[in-house]
Amino acid sequence: MKRFLIAGLAGASVFGAVFGFAAAIDVSSDNFGSGDQAVATCDAEVNASYTTSYNATDAVYEVTAVKVEGIDTLACAGHTVGVTLSNDSDANIGDGAATVSGATTSVAIDETPDAESVTGVHVVIRDGNSTSAED
Repeated sequence: MKRFLIAGLAGASVFGAVFGFAAAIDVSSDNFGSGDQAVATCDAEVNASYTTSYNATDAVYEVTAVKVEGIDTLACAGHTVGVTLSNDSDANIGDGAATVSGATTSVAIDETPDAESVTGVHVVIRDGNSTSAED
């Protein structure tokens, strides 16, 4: 019984230390965020619509670009607009990125998905000097 008590106390101590270290993570960045701290943004609200093109070979309409409107050009100057299109499973089915060129910026989609499969448009505006594994 004594061994179980000692093992239990040791386990609780290790768990408490790890949990304490994780709770002490300080996130402060104007480019990326994690945890529950807010990340500075240049524009909190934009509108997105997409452009389609007919693919005669496949006989479908495909999303070729996303137009992002209402960008704060002063606060977002030099930033990059990243767009990800998703399907009903929230899987990435097309994406692209472009430098903010004005209040309306068009983002070309690299892999043009079938327009019928697009159910979500996700937009992020980040500092142009940032790098990201996924746009």
